[in-house]
Amino acid sequence: MFIREFVSAATPVRVGIALLLLMPAGLFMGMCFPMGMKRAARQKEDITAWLWGSMGDERGGFVLSVVMR
Repeated sequence: MFIREFVSAATPVRVGIALLLLMPAGLFMGMCFPMGMKRAARQKEDITAWLWGSMGDERGGFVLSVVMR
């Protein structure tokens, strides 16, 4: 298996492999919000503040659910 070959590698090598494996997913998942913001701003300019607030509320809800657990 690909990952087992790097278990005994030096830390910088393992970090580099982790970045190579995770960056594409992070890039594509991180593009959705900015693209949605642009599309929504084209249709209605004053909605951007509401969208930023809803994103912050989502993050706060997640943190609160972990704390209350």
